[in-house]
Amino acid sequence: MQNYDVIIVGDGIGARVLLHEMAKSQFFLDKSILQIHNPTNFPLCSFNTTSVVSGGIHKKGLSPLGDLLVDSYDSFVSFWEKHPHIADRSKQFYIFDENQEQKKKEQFLTRYGDDFASFYGAQAIDKECYIVYPEKLMDCLKENYSKLDITSLEQSVTNLSSHTVHTDSTSFKSSSIILCTGAYTSFLNHDLELSRPGKSVSGSYLLFEDVDLSDSFVLSLGHYNIIYRKSSKQLLFGGTSYEGHIHYNNQRDIRSNFEKVLSFADLERELERDLDISKAKVLTGLRHKCSKRLPVSKEVSDGVFLFSGFYKNGFTFPFELANSLCDDIELRLNRPHS
Repeated sequence: MQNYDVIIVGDGIGARVLLHEMAKSQFFLDKSILQIHNPTNFPLCSFNTTSVVSGGIHKKGLSPLGDLLVDSYDSFVSFWEKHPHIADRSKQFYIFDENQEQKKKEQFLTRYGDDFASFYGAQAIDKECYIVYPEKLMDCLKENYSKLDITSLEQSVTNLSSHTVHTDSTSFKSSSIILCTGAYTSFLNHDLELSRPGKSVSGSYLLFEDVDLSDSFVLSLGHYNIIYRKSSKQLLFGGTSYEGHIHYNNQRDIRSNFEKVLSFADLERELERDLDISKAKVLTGLRHKCSKRLPVSKEVSDGVFLFSGFYKNGFTFPFELANSLCDDIELRLNRPHS
């Protein structure tokens, strides 16, 4: 049975940011690292998301989640400043619905303010945001940790036992096992001491190709977003999935909510074309949501770490949390173990 200093399970944003952070530390440069993942059996949510990093809507001092949202946003921006090609700095326009009940109007104004602007005919408040190109970001991270001693295997992890990872074909040992397995964490056969195990939450998105508009933007109404990526000419709409099904999209729900957003903004007139849902590609990603939307970044069992629960903030939380997790892993590697 082969032995490694570190075993990382997963290849999504969590795993890649963690490896990126490890590559910045001299301590990990001479460590043997095994990365196990299977993109066929466990598709990466990192590539099946609208990838919006929203800013200017959270405040510190109100809750642990609020503090983390602000700090992790700043951490992502710091990374973007060094690698600006991975995302477009843009504006997110939050639509104000005059027909909603008074309580929701007041909540909207409290959260976003009242400095309204017209965007494609919609009355909205705009805030700073970043629209991520997932493939560019993931490739960038991989380039940044290329100097690590990594063995990468495409296998499915089936079980965890004492300092051992079992796959569908063999087993590997390590004193430090890090699960960056997102929503698939609960699929593994193990006994992790999780106080907040979380649950799997799926989200579906419509993707329209070859859409020509002047600038990247996000147009938001409640929990739904229209996202336009200028350089790739892609228009996306974030929808929902059918409750109880992992990779089944609810076309009726997506259609009705997409049409509702379009009723506020006249994008089709600007495009001089209909956005025909039947011609859009549907992407579905499976995310990991923990209690109070807080992620898990800690040792959860002897020698087993969990780096997961990023839910809607998968492109910010890892950048904030990876550094302290690397410190914990280093302490573990320096600690005697049986």
